[in-house]
Amino acid sequence: METSDEAVIKLSRLRLPDAAKLLCRAFWSDPFIEYLFPDESERTILAEKYFLLNIRRKLMTCEVGVTSSLKAIAVWHSYRGEKIKDEESASDPLRRMPYMIGDAPYERLVTAGKALEEERRRIMYMPHCYLHLLAVEPGQQGKGYGSLLVRPILEQADEKRLPCYLVTMRESNLLFYDKHGFKLLQAKQLPNEGPFTWFMLRKSV
Repeated sequence: METSDEAVIKLSRLRLPDAAKLLCRAFWSDPFIEYLFPDESERTILAEKYFLLNIRRKLMTCEVGVTSSLKAIAVWHSYRGEKIKDEESASDPLRRMPYMIGDAPYERLVTAGKALEEERRRIMYMPHCYLHLLAVEPGQQGKGYGSLLVRPILEQADEKRLPCYLVTMRESNLLFYDKHGFKLLQAKQLPNEGPFTWFMLRKSV
């Protein structure tokens, strides 16, 4: 086990740029990032800007955990049945997204995001934990980093009897999540030639 000396800690704002770079490397060939940024010559720069703004926003609303060596990162959101309000603050990082990544990628992001959120609300009408993303440094997969980040939240969800939900756009991820109790609900392609997506649920114990 490679993770014996690792701890799970909260991501600090000081490490945001490093986290964005990690996500850019981990998701370089992910179908969703390829869909947002099909031009490889622009993808690294634009994807890093996207992740930087995205994770900065997630720090405001979600639990963002990383391994102490920053080899992996996970973002969870707990939905308790409350009405989700749109962030209207001028300081909201997502307000800068269209200017940072460009109009065309932003339009694709909005289309995909709307479809995913509508599906989540349709399926997960009860309180639940949502795994927004899980990323491990390329070359470090299979060494226990992903499990190290996922396990504590699943244990907390079990204590509170909350189901957990996620989507993935890589079929190769299904086995890993199945190992942690997630079962496939459905699979479908997102609108406007978006990526094929697998929707998974882990029921409460």
